[in-house]
Amino acid sequence: MANVDEAVGENGSVVLDYQFEQNNYSDSQFLKDSLERNGSPEEESVVVTDGAYFGEENSRLAQKQNINLVTTAITGIEVPEIYADFLLNEEGTCVLKCPAGHHIKPFKIFLLGGSP
Repeated sequence: MANVDEAVGENGSVVLDYQFEQNNYSDSQFLKDSLERNGSPEEESVVVTDGAYFGEENSRLAQKQNINLVTTAITGIEVPEIYADFLLNEEGTCVLKCPAGHHIKPFKIFLLGGSP
């Protein structure tokens, strides 16, 4: 089983870290390992993962390291239509406007376990 940490920005993306484990390793543990290995970024960062990485302990660990952990609701069920109204940049790496029409302050998006 593999886990890949990827930084995504205006100029593309780059793999920051990777980890291989036996198939019984949890996504949650992959995230804990990554947070321990990579430490705190200089400026506040956003880490976007699928729902399997979620957990109160992971949220606390990320918050201590100046990281805003955003987990998706990927559960294999149909997504409510409201989520379709977010406006993303061409690369799909940044939310530009919410469904209410409010512009979002730009921030870096880091992805774990997938790509945009």
